[in-house]
Amino acid sequence: GVGVGTVYRRFPHKEALLGALFDDKLREVIEVVERAGDEPDSWQALVGFLRALTAMQSQNRGLYEVLNGSDYCQDRVTEARTAFVPLSQRLLARAQADGHVRADLETSDLTMIVLMLNTVATVSIDVNQELWERYLELILDGVRARKGQPPLSPAALNDAELELATKGWQRSEEHTSELQSH
Repeated sequence: GVGVGTVYRRFPHKEALLGALFDDKLREVIEVVERAGDEPDSWQALVGFLRALTAMQSQNRGLYEVLNGSDYCQDRVTEARTAFVPLSQRLLARAQADGHVRADLETSDLTMIVLMLNTVATVSIDVNQELWERYLELILDGVRARKGQPPLSPAALNDAELELATKGWQRSEEHTSELQSH
């Protein structure tokens, strides 16, 4: 509802504008994991967390890209991750302690799961906007604890590898967009 000149006066560069746009969304991401932590049933907490986070990102592609490898607003994303990661670790640990989730699932696996689900949301958006929910159900079946499960292999990504992987994803997305435009 304001003119272009007003925008340029308030936000001297693209980073400042994007930061202002995503501050509220980043707070919402933190609120998602906080609400999940308040859920008494640890399985429902984990399911609700994955569902809400995927829904948020699948409905807001800019948020998805900023959270998962974009170079924009990384100071804000780092700040949000600092709050987010310990909360999601506690959420996962609680579900594991209650026997709902396989013991070898790692917090970085949750990040990769959300990336996978959002990839499904992206490729199916024009065909079936809820398709990612089908794959969430399949994934949830795979993360449930069961007697006699073989260990997951290979090992989950550590923090540094996860950061490199998401940066690589962003470059891969940019490369795919370039190829599609030619």
